[in-house]
Order: sequence, then C-alpha cells, then structure tokens
Amino acid sequence: FYVALTRATQLLAIVHSGHSSFVAELLADLIHPKLPKKGLITDLDDTLWHGILGEIGPSGISWDLDNKSQIHGLYQRMLYALAESGVLIALASKNDPRVVDDAFKRKDMILPNDCIFPKEIHWGQKSESVTRILQTWNIGADSVVFIDDSPMDLAEVKSVYPEIECILFPAGDAQRKAPSVSSSQSSFKAAARVWRAAPRRRWRRGGLCGLSLLVRQERRRTRAL
Repeated sequence: FYVALTRATQLLAIVHSGHSSFVAELLADLIHPKLPKKGLITDLDDTLWHGILGEIGPSGISWDLDNKSQIHGLYQRMLYALAESGVLIALASKNDPRVVDDAFKRKDMILPNDCIFPKEIHWGQKSESVTRILQTWNIGADSVVFIDDSPMDLAEVKSVYPEIECILFPAGDAQRKAPSVSSSQSSFKAAARVWRAAPRRRWRRGGLCGLSLLVRQERRRTRAL
C-alpha cells in the first residue's frame, strides 16, 4: 500500500492543478479498496494520447502540458505504475498496426511498449479484440476494466461482455476534461481498484513490465509443446 500511495502522491505533484481532483479520488479509493481487478484494456486515440493517429501521424499526437493534453500523460503514468505492480495492460484500438508501432517508438512515450500485451490493432469490433485479449490472459471478463473515449465502442463491448467494467475516458479539450473527470470519478475508481489489488511483488524481469512477461513465457511454452 505504501508503494502505491507514494506513486499516487508523485502523480499528484506533476498533474496540472485542474486535474488534482482526479488523483485525489485515486488516493481516496486506495484507502478504501473495492473488488480486485486483474487487467486493464485501453484504447489509444484520445485516450492513451490526444489526437487521431491516422489523421495527424505519430509526431502529431500529444500527452503533455504544452499541448494542453497532460491528462493523457497522467493516464500513461498510471498505466505504467499498474504494469510495474503486476497488472495486465492491453490495447484495443481501431488503427493501422504499422502506424501504432511508429507511435510507440517516440522517445517521450511514457508507457513503454514492453508493458503492453497483447495489442489488438485492427478495424474490427472492439468486442472481438476483448475476446482475444481475455483468451490470451486466461481470465474472466469480470476481472477486467475497459477504458475508451467512444461511448459507442463501450456500449458494443458491454453488450457482449456485461461483466466488464467499462469506463468512458473524458473527451474534449483540456479545460473541459477536468470537470468531466471530477463528475465521472466513479469510473476512474476502477483503475484505482486495479492499482490497489496489484500483487505486492514487482514482476519485472529483463525490461518487461508486469505479467506481460509471464504471459509471453507461457505462450512460448505452449507453442513448444
């Protein structure tokens, strides 16, 4: 708990004052943990970063204060902390896989590429991505949080997997995001629950984060059989 609390406090120090309520809710839920979650599936465009990757390219997306997109940077830092604590992190995005790979090559990307597994990047339904991710992780839908900025994609996933906790990432410019996060605080408490429920042992070996390494090792073992 102390490690998680320290991480959250560090996040608070780097967050724009307009987003302080977001981290405050995170801290509050650390003190009063709910049901544990094992994995978090996230969208990319206007969620992990600001901007539509296919329209503006890897150099155009942002997650920093200069571009008024710092909430995305905070979100990346939180996912990084979760991954280092042993939580599974996956991507589900309607995008071109090659362009996404280029985006993750940016040196200022906060969430390392190796902390994410698997990556479901294609133009199909998000529920199809979730199905394959759950199969790869070998966990139930009730153990997963899905975060996306599209209400339609969230509804589509929820219709197939009602057990998944679906969270709407706040849309709009930076000035509108702060009150939106505050008003949807119950949504982001799910991420705090994942953080709080993460194993205390740090599953980090060879530069890989969280259980991503364990999943990859298991897949290699299965293929060798």
